[in-house]
Amino acid sequence: RKPEAVVLPEVEPMRTAPKPDAPRKSKSRETLLGLAAAVVSALGLISCWGQISRAASIRAFVVAGGSMSPTFEAGDRVCIEKEPDPRPEHGDIWIFRFPEHSPYAGDVGIKRVVGVPGDVIEVKNGRLFVDGRPREEPYLDKPPTYVVPRTVLGDDQYFVLGDDRDGSSDSHSWGLLPRDHFVGRVKYRVWPFSKFGEVR
Repeated sequence: RKPEAVVLPEVEPMRTAPKPDAPRKSKSRETLLGLAAAVVSALGLISCWGQISRAASIRAFVVAGGSMSPTFEAGDRVCIEKEPDPRPEHGDIWIFRFPEHSPYAGDVGIKRVVGVPGDVIEVKNGRLFVDGRPREEPYLDKPPTYVVPRTVLGDDQYFVLGDDRDGSSDSHSWGLLPRDHFVGRVKYRVWPFSKFGEVR
C-alpha cells in the first residue's frame, strides 16, 4: 500500500513526456517549456515560503491517494505549516502520522479535522453531527453511507475524516487521532498551478 502523502525534500521542475505518436517538438520549444515549468514550481514554493512567515518550518508534500477527493487529487503538491504545538481546528486539513492502533501505523496521511477535544461526534443518515447539530459540508461529492455512534472526544483527541468519505481510512474506521500525531496544517496548494492558492 502506498502512503497518502509523501514528503518532497526537493521539488524538481515538472517534465511532461511527449506522446508516442505526437510530432517531435523543436529543441528550443522543449527548452522553453521546461523553463516555464521550473519557473512555475519555483514561484509556487517562493510564494508558499514568503507568505507563511510565522511558520516554524515549511515542508512540501505530494498527495499520493484519493481519500481527500474532490478537494485534493493524487499528484497535487501542497505546502504545510509545521507547528511545534499543534492546535487543529474544525475544517482544517492536516498531514499526520497514522496512530499505532490503525492498520497503517507509521504511514503519513492527509485528512480534514471534523472533531476537536470536547466535541460529541456522530455520523448517521449520511450526515456529520457535532454536538447534536448537523454540519454543512459543501466540499463533499457524496455523503457517507456508514454510521458512527455517538463518540465523545477527550483531551488531545481529534476526529479526522477524508473528503471521499466512503473511500477513506480515517477516524470512522480506526478511531481517534492523538494531538501529537499531527505533522503540519496544509496551507497552500502549489500544483497543479491552475489550482494554486491558499487552502481554506
